[in-house]
Amino acid sequence: MNSPAIEFVPVHTWPNFYDVRSSSEVIRFRVLERSKFILLDGDWFRTRWELAPSARDTIFSRCEGRAFRCGGGVTFLVIHASPESVVEMKDFLVRILSDPASWLHWNRDRLRFVPLQVLEAAA
Repeated sequence: MNSPAIEFVPVHTWPNFYDVRSSSEVIRFRVLERSKFILLDGDWFRTRWELAPSARDTIFSRCEGRAFRCGGGVTFLVIHASPESVVEMKDFLVRILSDPASWLHWNRDRLRFVPLQVLEAAA
Protein backbone atom coordinates (compact mmCIF):
# COMPACT_ATOMS: atom_id res chain seq x y z
CA MET A 1 0.00 0.00 0.00
CA ASN A 2 1.30 3.45 -0.88
CA SER A 3 1.10 6.70 0.98
CA PRO A 4 -1.26 9.36 -0.41
CA ALA A 5 -0.13 11.81 -3.07
CA ILE A 6 0.70 15.34 -1.86
CA GLU A 7 -0.60 18.42 -3.68
CA PHE A 8 -0.37 22.16 -3.07
CA VAL A 9 -3.36 24.17 -4.29
CA PRO A 10 -3.10 27.97 -4.51
CA VAL A 11 -6.17 29.74 -3.14
CA HIS A 12 -6.87 33.45 -3.38
CA THR A 13 -9.95 33.98 -1.21
CA TRP A 14 -11.34 32.44 1.96
CA PRO A 15 -14.35 30.88 0.18
CA ASN A 16 -11.91 29.16 -2.23
CA PHE A 17 -9.88 28.06 0.78
CA TYR A 18 -12.72 25.91 2.08
CA ASP A 19 -13.40 24.36 -1.34
CA VAL A 20 -10.04 22.54 -1.31
CA ARG A 21 -10.37 19.14 0.35
CA SER A 22 -8.15 16.12 0.79
CA SER A 23 -9.28 12.63 -0.11
CA SER A 24 -8.08 9.15 0.75
CA GLU A 25 -5.86 9.24 -2.35
CA VAL A 26 -4.55 12.83 -2.21
CA ILE A 27 -3.59 15.10 0.68
CA ARG A 28 -4.13 18.68 -0.47
CA PHE A 29 -2.50 21.69 1.15
CA ARG A 30 -4.17 25.04 0.63
CA VAL A 31 -1.58 27.72 -0.16
CA LEU A 32 -2.71 31.23 0.72
CA GLU A 33 -0.29 34.12 0.19
CA ARG A 34 -0.46 36.93 2.72
CA SER A 35 1.68 40.04 2.88
CA LYS A 36 4.06 38.70 5.58
CA PHE A 37 3.75 34.92 5.31
CA ILE A 38 2.42 32.09 3.19
CA LEU A 39 -0.08 29.78 4.80
CA LEU A 40 0.25 26.05 4.09
CA ASP A 41 -2.86 24.39 5.49
CA GLY A 42 -3.69 20.74 4.99
CA ASP A 43 -6.24 18.55 6.65
CA TRP A 44 -7.22 14.98 5.99
CA PHE A 45 -10.06 14.64 8.46
CA ARG A 46 -12.54 12.00 7.26
CA THR A 47 -9.93 10.15 5.22
CA ARG A 48 -8.31 6.81 5.97
CA TRP A 49 -5.09 8.54 7.09
CA GLU A 50 -3.46 9.77 10.29
CA LEU A 51 -0.05 11.37 10.52
CA ALA A 52 2.43 9.20 12.41
CA PRO A 53 3.88 10.84 15.55
CA SER A 54 7.44 10.54 14.21
CA ALA A 55 6.51 12.41 11.02
CA ARG A 56 4.72 15.12 12.98
CA ASP A 57 7.78 15.56 15.24
CA THR A 58 10.10 15.74 12.22
CA ILE A 59 7.91 18.39 10.57
CA PHE A 60 7.67 20.48 13.75
CA SER A 61 11.46 20.31 14.21
CA ARG A 62 12.01 21.44 10.63
CA CYS A 63 9.63 24.37 11.11
CA GLU A 64 11.71 25.80 13.96
CA GLY A 65 13.51 28.84 12.59
CA ARG A 66 11.93 28.41 9.14
CA ALA A 67 8.28 29.19 9.89
CA PHE A 68 6.50 31.83 11.95
CA ARG A 69 4.06 29.25 13.28
CA CYS A 70 3.61 25.54 12.90
CA GLY A 71 0.94 23.37 14.42
CA GLY A 72 -1.22 20.39 13.86
CA GLY A 73 -2.02 16.92 14.93
CA VAL A 74 -2.92 13.57 13.47
CA THR A 75 -5.41 14.97 10.93
CA PHE A 76 -4.04 18.40 9.97
CA LEU A 77 -1.01 20.66 9.59
CA VAL A 78 -0.92 24.46 9.57
CA ILE A 79 2.33 26.22 8.73
CA HIS A 80 2.92 29.97 8.41
CA ALA A 81 6.09 29.99 6.30
CA SER A 82 8.17 32.97 5.34
CA PRO A 83 8.06 33.73 1.62
CA GLU A 84 11.79 32.95 1.45
CA SER A 85 11.37 29.45 2.89
CA VAL A 86 8.10 28.31 1.32
CA VAL A 87 9.64 26.42 -1.62
CA GLU A 88 11.99 24.56 0.70
CA MET A 89 9.10 23.82 3.08
CA LYS A 90 6.94 22.42 0.27
CA ASP A 91 9.78 20.20 -0.96
CA PHE A 92 10.37 18.99 2.59
CA LEU A 93 6.67 18.21 3.13
CA VAL A 94 6.50 16.23 -0.11
CA ARG A 95 9.60 14.25 0.83
CA ILE A 96 8.41 13.45 4.37
CA LEU A 97 4.75 12.83 3.54
CA SER A 98 5.57 10.61 0.54
CA ASP A 99 7.23 8.16 2.89
CA PRO A 100 4.78 5.37 3.86
CA ALA A 101 6.31 5.39 7.36
CA SER A 102 4.84 8.87 7.88
CA TRP A 103 1.29 7.57 7.83
CA LEU A 104 -1.08 5.37 9.76
CA HIS A 105 -3.99 3.86 7.82
CA TRP A 106 -7.44 2.89 9.06
CA ASN A 107 -7.79 -0.87 9.44
CA ARG A 108 -11.41 -2.06 9.52
CA ASP A 109 -10.44 -5.46 10.93
CA ARG A 110 -8.67 -3.94 13.92
CA LEU A 111 -10.91 -0.86 14.14
CA ARG A 112 -7.94 1.45 14.56
CA PHE A 113 -5.17 3.21 12.65
CA VAL A 114 -2.09 1.07 12.01
CA PRO A 115 1.26 1.61 10.26
CA LEU A 116 1.28 0.73 6.55
CA GLN A 117 3.97 -1.88 7.20
CA VAL A 118 1.50 -3.84 9.36
CA LEU A 119 -1.08 -3.83 6.55
CA GLU A 120 1.51 -4.96 4.00
CA ALA A 121 2.70 -7.78 6.24
CA ALA A 122 -0.88 -8.99 6.72
CA ALA A 123 -1.61 -8.99 2.97
